[in-house]
Amino acid sequence: GVGLLVFARPDLLQAHQIRTARIPTGFGGGNLGNKGAVAVSLKLESSSLCVVGAHLAAHRGDVGGRNANYHSIVERDCFRRGLGWSQKEEGSRSVPSYEKNACRDGFGVLDHDVVLWLGDLNYRFQADVPDERVFELVRRKDYASLTRLDQLCDAMANDKAFSTHDFREHSLNFAPTYKYATNSDKYDFELPQEEQARRTIRCPAWCDRVLWRVAPTTPRSAGEATESVVTTVYERGDARLRASDHRPVHCALALSIRCVKDRGGAHASSVKVPSPLKGLRLEPAHASLSLTVREVQLVLRNESDAMQSWAFSSLPAWVEAAPASGSLEPGAAVSITVRALEKPELGVNRACVAALNSLLVPVTLRAGPGRDLGAFVDEVGRRW
Repeated sequence: GVGLLVFARPDLLQAHQIRTARIPTGFGGGNLGNKGAVAVSLKLESSSLCVVGAHLAAHRGDVGGRNANYHSIVERDCFRRGLGWSQKEEGSRSVPSYEKNACRDGFGVLDHDVVLWLGDLNYRFQADVPDERVFELVRRKDYASLTRLDQLCDAMANDKAFSTHDFREHSLNFAPTYKYATNSDKYDFELPQEEQARRTIRCPAWCDRVLWRVAPTTPRSAGEATESVVTTVYERGDARLRASDHRPVHCALALSIRCVKDRGGAHASSVKVPSPLKGLRLEPAHASLSLTVREVQLVLRNESDAMQSWAFSSLPAWVEAAPASGSLEPGAAVSITVRALEKPELGVNRACVAALNSLLVPVTLRAGPGRDLGAFVDEVGRRW
């Protein structure tokens, strides 16, 4: 099984919109959850965070199975919007066949600003490398050479898993965490010969890993930075924990997150006109964009006695307005469609708004030179 505990210091951050999910990838199309992941989704200030604890396919020769497990986990919409923190996501035994955890109107691991991925990922050293070669490098603590033989490093270098979605890992400068004799500081291969004869000796490996990802999106508004993650510690954990044939890993990460302050009582997930320019009127006053509502219709009316020129400015790359500019005769009106686009190049696997949680993205509608109608897309993104 896989367990995951997430603790938050209330004096530092207010975590909210907490959800959990279970994503089996084992035998029987996932019905037997002997392998897979558990995940927690939450908001920290204005940034979305997902923590994944995973246990991937075992055995040295099944690197393809591990890569497939990864893709199966990230491709599922495992979180459902609109649930309280205590309500479980789909993933119980009652959900039929392989559709387990494919939540309708849901979102997945990659639909977060920051993802932390940890656990027994089970990647070993390349199967064609002789065990004795690995034993010798472990004895010499030649971690640079061992890194070049590591299956996960190879998978990421060749875009087979994790790096396909911009996951990163700090350099490996500690001893492999597997396979130890329980309640001992010795690897299997270091035991006396008589003990080795009574057990299956497995080659050491860096099975236990910590990776992270920041969504590759552009800044949400002028001057606003994206999230960032910096690894400050990546090492072996407490040596006193020896009850398993694995040894723990200790990783400390410094996260920079966004804290978007309220801008004049802005309405959540809406297009708002707080102070329309005299003579021009935009309808409706509020309209929503979300994962399920990709498009809204606006009407701009010229109620003045003179022709008015207008245009949208500062539209984000993931939003399209049609028409985006024009001129209006006195008494005339124009219908405007504002649409959320699919933007795979921004690292989003559905509507690009999926990666833009609770953001304040200014979209100014200009009416002639230097005159602002004052329309704002206050929160273009998922409304969890």
